[in-house]
Amino acid sequence: MPSVPDDKEKEQKKAAELDSEDMTGALGRLCKLIDSFVENPALKNAVDAPQLEKIKADKARADSDLVGIIEFRENIQKRAESLKTAPK
Repeated sequence: MPSVPDDKEKEQKKAAELDSEDMTGALGRLCKLIDSFVENPALKNAVDAPQLEKIKADKARADSDLVGIIEFRENIQKRAESLKTAPK
């Protein structure tokens, strides 16, 4: 499991909650997280020693984004399942 800074992890968990939030908004936030993860320079560029600190920060953000993506996907799936079984 990727390591995630405590503050970022708390922010991700709060953002991943879908209590009464509408699914469209949640899916939009999930798309933004996926985009942030995919476009992360740490995943695209070769390692260059002088840029190591920036690369470490980019990797930490990529780790955090990936955790957020996983949490959002799980919560969206649970919410979608509950909507399918909810009485109409």
